Amino acid sequence: MRLVHSGASNQDIAEALSISIGTVKLHISAILKRTNARNRTEASRLCFG
Repeated sequence: MRLVHSGASNQDIAEALSISIGTVKLHISAILKRTNARNRTEASRLCFG
């Protein structure tokens, strides 16, 4: 979530964490579901105020 909060794209996150873009999308989707956020920006606000 720190990378999402900083404005990193899925590609940037995948490269930073040495994982596939598909894995990034899966994790972000899970975060959105758990936080009931509608998008990355809302999830970021919920996690970091």
